[in-house]
Amino acid sequence: MTVNSGMRRVPLLLLASLLAFPGAAGARAAERSFRRSYSVGSTGMLSLETSTGSVNVIAGDSGDIRVDADIQGREQDVNDFDLSAEQSGDEVIVRGALREQEAWVWYSPRLAVSFTIRVPRECGLKLQTADGSIRVDGVRGVLKGGTSTGDISLAGTEGNVNLETRSGSLRADSCRGTLDMSTSGGGAYINHVEGDVNISTSAGDVAVTDVSGSIRAETEGGNMVISLVGPNRGIHAESSGGDIRISLPRRDSGDIDAEASGGEVVCDFPGRLQGTMRNDEIDARLNGGGSPIYAHTRGGSVRIAPGY
Repeated sequence: MTVNSGMRRVPLLLLASLLAFPGAAGARAAERSFRRSYSVGSTGMLSLETSTGSVNVIAGDSGDIRVDADIQGREQDVNDFDLSAEQSGDEVIVRGALREQEAWVWYSPRLAVSFTIRVPRECGLKLQTADGSIRVDGVRGVLKGGTSTGDISLAGTEGNVNLETRSGSLRADSCRGTLDMSTSGGGAYINHVEGDVNISTSAGDVAVTDVSGSIRAETEGGNMVISLVGPNRGIHAESSGGDIRISLPRRDSGDIDAEASGGEVVCDFPGRLQGTMRNDEIDARLNGGGSPIYAHTRGGSVRIAPGY
């Protein structure tokens, strides 16, 4: 059995999920699609701002920006979601917003929006969604933006990144360039980055591994694992409630400032430290000293050990 809303036929399962919400009784389910393509050359810029929706950006070898969006939900909400795209020079601007309901309408919108956008590999990105995840694969341009609710995931990017989410996890794998990412509620998992990394979370574990660059990592509630694969260019690791583990190449050097308020501090580089070493604190030069290695936790232990 299907319901015909005058648009496309929607499976009964979608209708049943809508009717499960209070205030949705009698509402019809609907869906619609949005397809646009723009020629921008080998670079270009994509600017997207939407009040809701997951965003998936994929790099390709064409000179086009192709915007595909699928909108599903209660018929009224699908009709009230305004979506537009326009081109200005080599920039494509996409906007999505749900029109405000009358004051007497007491039910909340039931809407699922997903964007899949293919862009030139060198394209720059400005992405902003109020409710949804962000995923970017293979793009080499500058990336800025964020989401209020949703995970952020990067794979194979090669430009400088500045992204934030207020509720969601952070993931990045096999990236080049400076990563500046933050979340107010979720873990951060960063692996194999050639460039400087700046990661912060208000609640969650942090893993920053196989990095060649400086590292700044902060969490207000979680454990932390950090590993370098090149020369130490500076490490700042801070946790308000968890253990910190730092792995360095055996011949790396640095000025260690490590302290644990609720545990012990251990450095597994025997005979290579000069300075003050206590059970809960180390202030010493490693292999003659160099860039800072700062590791402080107020609710765990600190361990610094040789890696590669």
